[in-house]
Amino acid sequence: MVPFTYYIDKFLNYLAIEKNYSGHTITNYHIDLKEFEAFLAANAPKDIKEIDYFILRKFLSSLSEKNLNKRTVSRKISTLKSFFKFMVREETIKSNPADSLIYPRLDKNLPVFLTEEQVVKILNLPKDDSLLGLRDKSILETLYSTGARVSELANLRINDVDLISAIIKVMGKGRKERLLPLGEPALLSLKKYIDKRIDKNPSLFINKNNGQLTDRGIRLIVDK
Repeated sequence: MVPFTYYIDKFLNYLAIEKNYSGHTITNYHIDLKEFEAFLAANAPKDIKEIDYFILRKFLSSLSEKNLNKRTVSRKISTLKSFFKFMVREETIKSNPADSLIYPRLDKNLPVFLTEEQVVKILNLPKDDSLLGLRDKSILETLYSTGARVSELANLRINDVDLISAIIKVMGKGRKERLLPLGEPALLSLKKYIDKRIDKNPSLFINKNNGQLTDRGIRLIVDK
């Protein structure tokens, strides 16, 4: 019997190489599938071809005992649907046992948003008297100006910034290239930041050790 881990690794490689999913998204898929693998191990391990709808329902029932919120359960169902869809595509199994799984009804919450005054305060928090301060201000201004994804921002290189045309070139989902316009505050911040750089790293946003800043690193800066 082929270990379930083999299929997990194959699926995650597909997401990373062919679908170009972010590291954050792939990590979530990995967590969900390892949890399902642990469930299988504790309930008589089965070959992937023997996994059916009822086994998946039993797994979801076990999740209810953990008091997970509906959004988390929905994510895990989505993971199972995508994983087994890939297994069908690879002809590992004939049909998708997760097709009939039903998502829990999510509560509709009112969106939370920042006021214009709050946005201005946040954008003005980083001090521009140091390289890291200029970097942080550039990150906030670019996110606000372009609406780029954090993963897209993390993968930017200096050559992807056109200061003359005021645009940045990002590689989005499915390796689709997008050109995003920069507002004047973002453009000025980026110019000051790039002009102060003296390292040889081609990445646009770098950490204190001159290595490429990851999407997790950018999230931490925004949270801070």
